[in-house]
Amino acid sequence: MRKLYFLVPFFICFFCNTYSQKTGSVKGITLDVLSKQPVGSTTITILQKKDSSLVSFTMADNKGRFELTDLPKGEYRLLITHVNYHSNYQYFTISEDKKNIDLGDIGLTDKTKVLNEVVVTSEVPPVTLIDDTIQYNAGSFKTLPNANVESLLKKVEKDGTVKAQGEKVQKVLVDGKEFFGNDPKIATKNLPADAFSRGSCLTKHLIICYIYFVNTQIRKSSTAINTIYFWTATIHNWLPLLEPEENKKVLLSSLKKLSDDNLISVYAFVLMPNHIQLLWSQDGMNGKETPKGSLLKYTAHIFLKYLKAAEKDELYRVKSLNKKHEIWQRDSLGIEIYNRAIAQQKLNYIHFNPVSGKWQLSNNDIDYYYSSAKFYETGIDEFGFLKNIFETI
Repeated sequence: MRKLYFLVPFFICFFCNTYSQKTGSVKGITLDVLSKQPVGSTTITILQKKDSSLVSFTMADNKGRFELTDLPKGEYRLLITHVNYHSNYQYFTISEDKKNIDLGDIGLTDKTKVLNEVVVTSEVPPVTLIDDTIQYNAGSFKTLPNANVESLLKKVEKDGTVKAQGEKVQKVLVDGKEFFGNDPKIATKNLPADAFSRGSCLTKHLIICYIYFVNTQIRKSSTAINTIYFWTATIHNWLPLLEPEENKKVLLSSLKKLSDDNLISVYAFVLMPNHIQLLWSQDGMNGKETPKGSLLKYTAHIFLKYLKAAEKDELYRVKSLNKKHEIWQRDSLGIEIYNRAIAQQKLNYIHFNPVSGKWQLSNNDIDYYYSSAKFYETGIDEFGFLKNIFETI
């Protein structure tokens, strides 16, 4: 009896020591650096400092508050991301002496209001939370050559199962179509990891995992009728043929004509110097052509006519290998819009394109004329062909 008496405290102490190794926590509040107002719905990701491997993640509430618990002792990097703000990161350490970390107020810089002499760097977060969707960036999880998607998912879920916030995913869709029936593990065992660009799992209602692929052979065609797509078309060799005002007006008038003929519905757009991006659906055929085919064919004809008349140097740089003038690249990208969360993500991407990165075409997204940003801000359609996507999805 005495031996048992001494063993019980031993196991209690062992359990306490083991549990205490995972009792660390970190919390903070995300604020706009200028207005000092809370920034809600930021994605908070904790990474190992040594190798940037994913440890945990959560989303801040509408007051910008977040807290992550059950963290082992170690050195970490906390990454904060939001679609409208530049990313921010904080370093912290969980130790025996300091288990509960309070980072306090963390300022985020609005992408449209970058201060002078502020250099902002960004990285793609391994995990992004958007409303009811968890989106994984596959590039953040290293796998061996010839690995399958199951190997990649094991970097996120240790047993390779497809889960969303602890709930088991019921089916896998590849670009919107059910793949290998109702057993997600059959799909993940048969799909190559190097084709996987990103995955997102709905976490409410029916649990479904969406998998997007780089391989264009298995990407769903962007010519499907009555389906809303995020679509990008790029000028051949990335030449800035869309800089002239007359070329922009040709595109706008073409979109309006197709819309007036009830062949397309345009929900968002942006015209950039060397590419266009749309949220749109093709609602009927233009004779034997798709509306997309008609748009590219007609605008290419007009652009080429302008180039020849002006004897522009670009004329000689839009020749393809078959020596014919080719205005648009042939690998235009189309991604189907499945739900409101993805629609909002693509809408933000389109509208912030002119004010971000190398372009800096405007200081504010709604001040850039050649996009639908002002329409979503004011409800006024200056182009005569725009529809609000959230009235459809």
